[in-house]
Amino acid sequence: MKTKYERINRREKRELINSYKKNNTIIYKKIRNMFILCYIGFIYSIISFLYDYIIKYSKLNYIIDIIIFIVCILVLYRTNKVKKDLLNNYALKK
Repeated sequence: MKTKYERINRREKRELINSYKKNNTIIYKKIRNMFILCYIGFIYSIISFLYDYIIKYSKLNYIIDIIIFIVCILVLYRTNKVKKDLLNNYALKK
């Protein structure tokens, strides 16, 4: 079932996000920082995996890189879901 946030068009979503940024700046900054950390984790795990594959050949490092990648995927999914829930609740109140 679609939420109100998912049903509104692109222009209204931008207006809603800008309004949310003005009213709840601390929460929005924390969510943005979580997205940035997830992307940094993706890049780090890929570069580290390639380094281990080409130079080190260590199985333990492969496992650690894969764990970091999977954790980043899970955190990114959960952060995206929390962001949608917060924006949906804000849209319902507004």
